[in-house]
Amino acid sequence: MNKYIYLLSFFLFFNLSISSQENDSNEIEEVIVTAQKKEERYVDVPVSVTTVSGEQLDIARVGYVQELVAAAPSVTYNRTAGMRGDGIYIRGIGTSLFQSGVEPTVSAVLDGVVLGRTYNFLANLVDIERVEILRGPQGTLFGKNASGGAINIVTKDPSADSSAEFYYTLGSNEEQNFTAVLNGALSDNILGRLTVFQKEREGFITNEYYKLDNSVIEKMNGNESEGFRGKLLWLLDDSAEILFVADFENQYRTGIASPLRSMPAAGFIDGNPVATNEACGVVPSEEENFSTCMNHPTYNEMEHSGVSMTYTRDLDNHVFKSITSARDSYIGTEQDVDNHWDAPWTVGIPRNGGFSETTQFTQEFQLTNIDPVNGLDYTVGFFYFSQELFRNFNRRVTWPAIGFDGTGYMNTNVDSTNWAVYGDLTREITENIDLIAGLRYTNDELSYDFERPTGPIIIPNIPAWSGSDSGSDNNVSGRVGMKYNYDEDTMFFATYSTGYKSPGWDIIFEMTPAVAARGSVEAETSTNVEFGLKTKVFNDTMLLGVTRFDSSFDNYQQQSFIEDLLQFRLANVGEISTSGWEVDLFGSPSQNLTLNAGIAIVDAVVDSWSAAQCYAGQSEALGCVGGVQDLAGAEVPLSPDFKASLGFRYDIPMPTGNNVFITGSYRYQDEFQSNWNQYPNSIVDSYQLVNGSIGYEVGNFSVEAFARNLFDEFYVNNYTSGGLLGDQMYLNQDYKKIIGVNFKYSIFGN
Repeated sequence: MNKYIYLLSFFLFFNLSISSQENDSNEIEEVIVTAQKKEERYVDVPVSVTTVSGEQLDIARVGYVQELVAAAPSVTYNRTAGMRGDGIYIRGIGTSLFQSGVEPTVSAVLDGVVLGRTYNFLANLVDIERVEILRGPQGTLFGKNASGGAINIVTKDPSADSSAEFYYTLGSNEEQNFTAVLNGALSDNILGRLTVFQKEREGFITNEYYKLDNSVIEKMNGNESEGFRGKLLWLLDDSAEILFVADFENQYRTGIASPLRSMPAAGFIDGNPVATNEACGVVPSEEENFSTCMNHPTYNEMEHSGVSMTYTRDLDNHVFKSITSARDSYIGTEQDVDNHWDAPWTVGIPRNGGFSETTQFTQEFQLTNIDPVNGLDYTVGFFYFSQELFRNFNRRVTWPAIGFDGTGYMNTNVDSTNWAVYGDLTREITENIDLIAGLRYTNDELSYDFERPTGPIIIPNIPAWSGSDSGSDNNVSGRVGMKYNYDEDTMFFATYSTGYKSPGWDIIFEMTPAVAARGSVEAETSTNVEFGLKTKVFNDTMLLGVTRFDSSFDNYQQQSFIEDLLQFRLANVGEISTSGWEVDLFGSPSQNLTLNAGIAIVDAVVDSWSAAQCYAGQSEALGCVGGVQDLAGAEVPLSPDFKASLGFRYDIPMPTGNNVFITGSYRYQDEFQSNWNQYPNSIVDSYQLVNGSIGYEVGNFSVEAFARNLFDEFYVNNYTSGGLLGDQMYLNQDYKKIIGVNFKYSIFGN
C-alpha cells in the first residue's frame, strides 16, 4: 500500500465523519492545551501543536516516549546502540547525542519541568493526561535547545474523587505489564494520586553464542521497566495551592539496539544480513535472520528520578506560578561491538562500556494575566537551569596480527548553567484581529573537563591526555505574528519565530590537543514562518488543524561517522531548510465513535555543507574528493517525505448495559535516508503498521484482546553506514507482531 492508497482511506474517513452528522449532534468537548504556558482552548492557540490524549495513546499502542511516532506523524525516533545516543526529531530536525558535549535540538517538558538531555525523557507513558508536540522553534517560551520543537508531557493530577484502577497485560513474546493508580482525598485540603507500574518483554533476537557459552544472554532486544509517580495537591486556600511530585523509573534493555550486522560491504537484502559469522552459526538465509553472536554482556540500563514543587496563586486578574525541580539520571552501557566475528577480520573491537550521570536543578517563575485589560494578554517569566554531567567510557581493543591487546577509558565532566527572561503578549487590535509578540533573552555558561589517563585505544600510541575549556554565549529569540478570529471556533494565524541551541564541544574518545584546539561548535539558530488554521468541523464534532511551514537552520549541529578512524565527529552542517504541510483531525463524529488522524508532508534538504564526510567506498566519480563531499541539495536524514496516522474507537452499547468496543490504528511512513554521509545502503524502506483490538466492558471490569503490528510488517528504524564495522541494522521492539489481552478493574468511591 502506497501513500495514495492511504490518502484514499483518509478521504473515506472524511466521508464517514460527514455522514455521521446526519444522525448525531455530538459537539466536541473543549480541548485544553498549555503550549503557551497557560491553559487555553486548542482553537485559540496560534502554535502548530499536536495534542494526543491518554486514550489516543492507548489506541495507538504507545507505551514509551520513543513510540510517539505512532500517534504524531511529525515525530521521528532515531534508535542507536545505546539509549544515551537516541534522538527525537520533529519535522526531520533533531540530534542523536553520542557525545556529552552537545545538547538536544528538541526540548522536553514533564509536568512543567524542562529535561536537559534526550535520554532524560525516554520514559514510560503511564497515567497520562495528554502529550503536546509543539512543532517548529519554541525559543520564546521554552528557551534554548527547542530550535526544532518541544514535547510537553502532562500527567494526570490528583482529584477529590476516590478511585483505584488496576491494569494487567499478558501478551506473546512473554510480555507482561502491570499498572495500579490510586487517587483521592487524604484530608479536607490534601489530594493524592499514586501510580506504580512494571513492564517486561522478552527479546526476539537469538544470541547464537549462547549455544557455546550459556553464561551470556540468550535473547537480545528485550526490555524491562518499573517505576512510580506520586502527586500531592495541597489546597492552601481558595486562591493558592502547592503540587508536589516525585517519580522514579528504571529501564533495562537486553542487548544493543542493532544486533543484526552484515560483514563489511555486504549489506542487507530484504532485512537479512548477506554475510555474518558462520563460525558462530549466523549464516545467510532467504528467511529473516534475526540472530547475532555476542560473547560479552550487552545491555543498556537507565534510571530517572526527580522531585518538583509547583506553587500557584491567583492574584486578582493574574496567576503567579513557581516551579522548582531537582532531577537525577543514570545510564549505563555494555556493548559487544564486533559480534564475535572471525575471518576476514584481523582487528577485533570486542567491548565498549561506561556510564553517564546527570543532575539538574531548575527554577521558573511565571506571571500570567487571565483577564485581559484593554485587549492585552501576556505572560512574563524568569528561568534558571543548572546541569552537571559526568561520563565514563571504556573500550578494549585487540589486534591479533600485531599482538596488541589494550584497554583504555576516559572521564568527562560537562557543566552548563542557563538563565533567561521572557515575555509573550497578545494585543487585540480589532474585534477579530490580534497581534502576537514574544521575546526571550538567554545566557549560557558552559565548561568541560576531560581526562584519558591511558592509551592506546583505537590506534596504538595515542598518548594519555587531559584538558578543559569553558565558554559563554547569549541569544535573543522571539516571535511576531497575527491571529484572525473568524468566529468563536475558527482561527487563522501567521507567525515568524526564531530558535536557539547552545554551543557544544566535539568531546571524543580520542581527544588530542589538536581536536581540543578547534574549540566549541557554534550555536545553532533557526527561523520559521508558519500559516495555520484551527477550527471545529463536521457540525462542531471534530477539531481540525492545518499548518504550512518553512524553516531554515544555520550552523546545524550534527554528528558524522568517520569510517577510517571509527569515530563520531561533531560539526556544524552549515545550512539546512525544511518545509511542508501538517494536518491534525480529531474528535467524535458520533456518540459512539472517536477518531484521530494526522498527516505530515516534509521536504528537508541540505542547503550548504561542502565538507561532509564520504561514505565507505565512495569514489571520486561519486563525489568524494579528498575524503569529503559536497552535500548541497541532499536529503536531510531521518526526515520521511510523507507520514500519516489514523486511530479510532467504536463503542457498541449492549441492551444489558454492558459495552463492546473496537479500536484500531494505522500508520504509514515513506522511505528515508538514515545516514548523513548519504550511504546508499542506509536507506530505510517505507512501511505501514496496523494495530487493533476488541474488548468487553461489564461494570467496573473490562477485558480486551489486542494485536500490535497485526500483519507482522518488517521494518527498520535506521542503518549505520558500511566500512570496517559493516552495515548495522537498528530494529524497534514493536516491529514483531504481539498478540495479547488487557484486563482493567476499577473501584470508585464517593
